[in-house]
Amino acid sequence: MNHKPLVLAAGGDQHAWRQAQTRDRAVRSGLISSQIMGVAMMRYVWKIEPVASMTDDEVVAAIAPNLQRYIEGDIGVTQIR
Repeated sequence: MNHKPLVLAAGGDQHAWRQAQTRDRAVRSGLISSQIMGVAMMRYVWKIEPVASMTDDEVVAAIAPNLQRYIEGDIGVTQIR
């Protein structure tokens, strides 16, 4: 994930690259937080079934692939704003 783009390796704009990295981290952490908070709200606050009665292992198996993608996968957000 922390691979320098070719433009930077060739002497490109380091500020733009750092800005993109900062935004990428913020987007990823926001998505991770929203996933975890959503599951917590469903299970423990609103107690909505069947999520509320799932075992811990079932919840982990269900959301782990999303969290892993948010951590290191393609999330489809590439533009600097």
